[in-house]
Amino acid sequence: MNDVQRPWLSRHLWWMILLVFAVAYLLQVLGNHYHFRTFGCDLGIFNHALYSYAHFQTDVHPLKYYTYSNFLADHFSLYMMLFSPLYWVGGTQILLILQVASVLFGVLGVRAYVRHKTDRPWLPEICMLHFLTFFGIYSALAFDYHDNVVASMFIPWLLLYVDQRKWLWASICLGMILISKENLALWMIAVCIVMAILYRNDKAARNRLLWMSGVSTVYTVVVMKVIMPSYETFPADLGYYHFYYKSLGATPGEVVKTLLTYPITTIKLFFVNHMGNPVMDGVKPQFYISVLLGGGWVLFYRPIYLLMILPILGMKMWSDVESHWSIEGHYSTEFLPFISVCLALMLMNMRNHRIANALGVLMAVVSMWGTIYIFSNRAYPYYNEACHNIFMKEHYTCEYDHELMERAFALIPDDAALCAKNALVPHVSFREKLYLFPYIKDADYILTTIYSGPYPLTTEEEQKVLDDYVASPEWETLLNEGGVYVFRKNQQ
Repeated sequence: MNDVQRPWLSRHLWWMILLVFAVAYLLQVLGNHYHFRTFGCDLGIFNHALYSYAHFQTDVHPLKYYTYSNFLADHFSLYMMLFSPLYWVGGTQILLILQVASVLFGVLGVRAYVRHKTDRPWLPEICMLHFLTFFGIYSALAFDYHDNVVASMFIPWLLLYVDQRKWLWASICLGMILISKENLALWMIAVCIVMAILYRNDKAARNRLLWMSGVSTVYTVVVMKVIMPSYETFPADLGYYHFYYKSLGATPGEVVKTLLTYPITTIKLFFVNHMGNPVMDGVKPQFYISVLLGGGWVLFYRPIYLLMILPILGMKMWSDVESHWSIEGHYSTEFLPFISVCLALMLMNMRNHRIANALGVLMAVVSMWGTIYIFSNRAYPYYNEACHNIFMKEHYTCEYDHELMERAFALIPDDAALCAKNALVPHVSFREKLYLFPYIKDADYILTTIYSGPYPLTTEEEQKVLDDYVASPEWETLLNEGGVYVFRKNQQ
């Protein structure tokens, strides 16, 4: 059935769905940004890198200057270089809008994949609806901007172009994933190998995919073993900074040995709280329940796609960083494209089209219900519902006086070296020198507040630091009103 023969609603429903969810997503991200629920770690880091690359600065020092000497030493991502022209066309919220646009781009990839596999009406729109209701999207959008969210949205297009044997476009999609983050490049090694198994009866396709896996391997090794250490960020005994897998071994080699020789231990770590913190006992179970409600059970219909996500699932669940296990943040988007593809394959293979469509709609409804339910019911103890839930009035309010904040921002020159509090950094991040309070470095101005928590200090430590700066002869207090402070360093 071609587009002309489709019912009018079926032909136009896709953009209506896109529009509704675009509005919902923008309400979420822009509401958070306007009400100071975006943070220096991580939106401020990315904004600062965007500004720096837009001004052709390559020695980009991130906010976490006390940990990393260069932005690329944290995670090797080339996206900020690629997206740097956006600095000239948008404000400090531009990356949040880009992330929303990437999700819409990803769901269009799902639609294109379904339309490639079948001409049945309604099925592409049902799969779109399911994709856009998945909890992982809302959790990612609630927490700033992250490159892996954008990269995940190339996966539906990668699967489509591989299936169509359009190798140039498939290579471009793979390249966009590789340059997003070094751990996604590592993951692509396995994804391409498993896809080679999937297309094993097509010798040309199998060989192309094995070649793509080889490229991913070389890229990963060069980045993690050569380029990132070259920034001289890592102490000699630390190695790759984001190696959080001491439960499996002290080195990557020991991790591989554990995976091969202790499979039961490996499987157990997918499910148990291996860090022993009792407040995190329900975090892993809630993640799996949320995935199942979001349609993850369809992966068992085509288990080969389950094999594709096992490495990234292992990176999540084997981590010694407890927040990685949860449904919070940007750690769940990578699974969604594979769930959507398996859902499409299952529904299109059902003989009764009405039952298939009804099942698809039901799964989208259950996914949406699960997402809304976990807005208010989370096992993770450090959760702010106002960041996620656009249906609660607190999402549209905050403890800050916006007029007072505008006065505070106006006191700081655009080119001043600035140290700012975590929740304020994204709004002042377009400058050359920017540091996270209380790490002053060579800042000439300090912008801070008593709101949004004391991170990375305790409440008592924060109050003592503020009192010290108010009393210090080295700093002039330009503003001390309503819990907002602006200090200027006195010239010697």
